[in-house]
Amino acid sequence: MEQVLPYLIWSAPKETKVFILYMGHSRVIYSENVSCVRSSSADKDATNHATVCAGIAVGKPFDGYFIKNGKTVPMKYEGGVTPEAKAKIFLMHNIDSFLQALSKIGKEFDVVSISLGCKTNGLPNVLTQQFAQLSKSKLVVVSAGNYGPVEGVLFPANLDEVISVGCLDKFGNPLNYAPKCVDISCYGEVNAPASDSNDGLLRWATGTSM
Repeated sequence: MEQVLPYLIWSAPKETKVFILYMGHSRVIYSENVSCVRSSSADKDATNHATVCAGIAVGKPFDGYFIKNGKTVPMKYEGGVTPEAKAKIFLMHNIDSFLQALSKIGKEFDVVSISLGCKTNGLPNVLTQQFAQLSKSKLVVVSAGNYGPVEGVLFPANLDEVISVGCLDKFGNPLNYAPKCVDISCYGEVNAPASDSNDGLLRWATGTSM
């Protein structure tokens, strides 16, 4: 049965080790317990997806700002939901770098968080096999995708072995692009770091990745 958690805040203990996969190139400032690895194709990030996701997960607090109607509006960013956890971020863009990332998830990691997805057409079988093996020893949490209830949950969130995550608005209602039949639905609209230069710029972000 799907659990509805509108305001899910997860604060991991310091000894927890998290491996995080994002699409794109992250420019967030992390704490000293976070390392970041980029695949050769990770610079392709027109929407700053990785920067937003990384900031939500493990970004450091800072005094930021919004641009509203052409004016600068100060706003403090409180930091990621689990900045105390030890984390390794792997930034990727295609199937080859996906496989590369999975091969780097060592025994020391407790949780694998994945904010990306794709349709299953043409995917190599080895991907499914690796996820099945991975979930035997780790908690694997995956965003379900933003294709809505018609297209459904994307890979790898559609695998039985992982926890798929949908998203809700501030009133606890599923957002119209959120797939149905997910394991958990959480609040999916946030203020997040968006700057290419770590200058404090924030933006409104929404999606199952969030």
